[in-house]
Amino acid sequence: MPQNLNPLETEEGKEFFGAIYKEYNASMMYAANSILNNPSDAEEVVHDAFLTIISHLDKLMDYEVPKLNLYTRLLVKAKADKLNQKKNGGKSMLSELCEVMYGSDKKEGNK
Repeated sequence: MPQNLNPLETEEGKEFFGAIYKEYNASMMYAANSILNNPSDAEEVVHDAFLTIISHLDKLMDYEVPKLNLYTRLLVKAKADKLNQKKNGGKSMLSELCEVMYGSDKKEGNK
């Protein structure tokens, strides 16, 4: 496929994107909403993830189903975590979890 051609301009690209959307949209919304606890934010994240998918569609067309499934899940989770960080003053879910588990005190002896 020529580099300058938008994959959505080909019938194959349109069909492939439609299949991805149909297969993964609901699970991507579920994953995003489970992280963000906000349907509006989840919808924004999934929309952004699909824009990323479109920009990489030519590469994704070579992926096997298990790899494509993993890619969509990781992509939406990363984008949801990034939005969560932005809304929480730069803290990731992992850093929040560590604070809950180990406390926010980092005093000597409280490790």
